[in-house]
Amino acid sequence: MGESIEVIPIRSEARIILKIKRLLRQAKCPRWLHHFGPKKYEFWQHALALLIKQECRLSYRRIASLLNALGHTVPTYSALAKMSRRIPLAIWQALLHVTSPKRFRIGAMDGSFFARSNPSFHYLERTGRKWQVRKPLQVGLLIDACSKKCASIRIRVRARRDFADAEYLLRHAPSLPKTFLADSAYDVESVYRYAKDNGIVAMVDPRKNCRRGFCRNYMRKRFRESTYHKRSLVESVIGSIKRRSGSYCLSTSARTLRAEIYARVIAYNMKLTLLVEIFNRAL
Repeated sequence: MGESIEVIPIRSEARIILKIKRLLRQAKCPRWLHHFGPKKYEFWQHALALLIKQECRLSYRRIASLLNALGHTVPTYSALAKMSRRIPLAIWQALLHVTSPKRFRIGAMDGSFFARSNPSFHYLERTGRKWQVRKPLQVGLLIDACSKKCASIRIRVRARRDFADAEYLLRHAPSLPKTFLADSAYDVESVYRYAKDNGIVAMVDPRKNCRRGFCRNYMRKRFRESTYHKRSLVESVIGSIKRRSGSYCLSTSARTLRAEIYARVIAYNMKLTLLVEIFNRAL
């Protein structure tokens, strides 16, 4: 009774910082994102808070207070909110490329939606609304069918057809896959033409009564049912991200919505990385 308890620091907390620093170093991110003003917090402190925020599904205020209570020096919640809006798209894509596979043979492509509001069923019943108030956020993903890591993503505030993002996802991947799989929403001649011009075999579920197009008929001769069955892996990846980080977004503007989705996908890729260089090598 009355004995003092000695608190032993956990070494894994310091390893988290080393992982984030190694990630930013491989992505060639700058030390600070601003040129003027006091250099009080480095970019890795902002990235640490933003990634853990999506992993733990917390708000800016709660993640700032939690990390400061654990002994990590991070900016205030208002500074984190401003930084998420300030980070350019090139940095998010560089961080995603570091965590994604450099080369992959089979890619699976699909689109999904994230709700921009999360009202309760009681609120919907009292207000007489059927479902969500705002229009959902459209997200297109290209994953590696072997490692189930995301290679590239496309975010749209205004929804469009899924095939409109096929060329963007393939062009912004770290490398072009030899084969990519998609459902019937991507059965468009322009998708087949881009795949044929870049030496990619497009295995797309054919639509009914749609047989015209030279590139479409060229790719259908190379369609393999056993390989196409791996397309369902992209749906399991989307479901995993939604179960881990939620199926709705808390942000309102386009820039913060983009930061939120990219942080979720990067945290998901980092979770799958077991023996990658960014986790095992020290600075």
